[in-house]
Amino acid sequence: MKLLAIDNLNPGMVLAKDVFSLEGRLLLNQGCSLSEKAFRILNIWGITEAWIEFGEAGEAEEPVVVIDNEFLAKAAALIDDAFTLPRPETAAEIPLREIFLCCAAGDMARFGVAAVVQRYRMAPSSPKAVFRGMAKKGDEGIKEILAGEIRLTVLPETVVHLFNSMNGQYSSSAIAEIIGRDVGLSAKILRVVNSVFYGFPSRIESLSRAVTIIGQRELQNIAIGIALIGMFQECQVADFDMQGFWRHSVGCGILCKCLGEQLVVADHERLFLAGLLHDIGRLVMLQARPEMLREAILMAGQEKIPLCPAEREIWGFDHGLLGGRLLENWNFPAGIVDSVLNHHEFHHNLVEAGFVHLADVLAHAAAMGNSGVYQVPPINPDVWDMCSLSGNTLRSIVAQAQNIEKTLLNILL
Repeated sequence: MKLLAIDNLNPGMVLAKDVFSLEGRLLLNQGCSLSEKAFRILNIWGITEAWIEFGEAGEAEEPVVVIDNEFLAKAAALIDDAFTLPRPETAAEIPLREIFLCCAAGDMARFGVAAVVQRYRMAPSSPKAVFRGMAKKGDEGIKEILAGEIRLTVLPETVVHLFNSMNGQYSSSAIAEIIGRDVGLSAKILRVVNSVFYGFPSRIESLSRAVTIIGQRELQNIAIGIALIGMFQECQVADFDMQGFWRHSVGCGILCKCLGEQLVVADHERLFLAGLLHDIGRLVMLQARPEMLREAILMAGQEKIPLCPAEREIWGFDHGLLGGRLLENWNFPAGIVDSVLNHHEFHHNLVEAGFVHLADVLAHAAAMGNSGVYQVPPINPDVWDMCSLSGNTLRSIVAQAQNIEKTLLNILL
């Protein structure tokens, strides 16, 4: 019996142990002979390794993993640039660097070495310090931004109705009817429900069936997330990678969901929405005063500090606080508001904010887009202690999220 990476499995091999998904769902039974269908199941669920039966000693040997040394070496040379921000010592650093190494090497193979190197080694221009210290501080400055003409104060009608339905006793058919009024939204939701995001064995043809299968609350959160992405997609700002921003946001949402399933968190269905919206405050900054955000990004790059402190220096507050206040104005559930507001400032009683924080770090390490900067932020030691995940589990979660991400991006963007 040997534990083999999925890339080293061959058709006909026999499982020595049951294979479970990250949330504990039985996928394949011990004794199963690996077929084409079995490989599809392993890939859909992001399984990275499995225990395989072998016969007499010497009958079969574990295949050698072949790594492209050229890309691996070039990715390794970028580690110091990607992990340049000051960071506390935690056991997470080694698996984070391994995740970065594999993902950066893979991106080099797909997009070329120069494109990946440029992410981390672009020499930032010196910020002009035009706005530093000029903005109104804290809530006063936030109120001014949110009261401005930024076209973010009115939610889509469908989202308003979904919020109202969360606070009342609505039947599955009533929820399906609310969503069904928006044909485009309905189509996207059914595509998500039938994708690897859920991995159901049979196709779900109707919204009412989807509500029954995944639950009202989860479907409401998915619908709200899709509607808000559509609302913000027209936001395009010169010199800012909006495609990378949305990839990071979607990736963070998927990672939050995977973490919640792995750690069996109560009410984990809203983690996807919390992760998806964690940087919504930065969208407001972009739409309201893009030149100020550019200055903050330049300042963070030049001084090698996280973007949040640079935002506070220039804006008087950071994107987490701004995003949290916006969601408060929209009457979002308190748990999601707290997760967005505190995903960089973790407190022990805010477990969901901790998951968003960890997902944000993992998304950066795995190069799943960017939120203005590419550098990998440090993990808060309290979050790491709270989650207590092994390096293998982190890698497995990232692999599962990346597999889901490809499909979900095609649906949502």
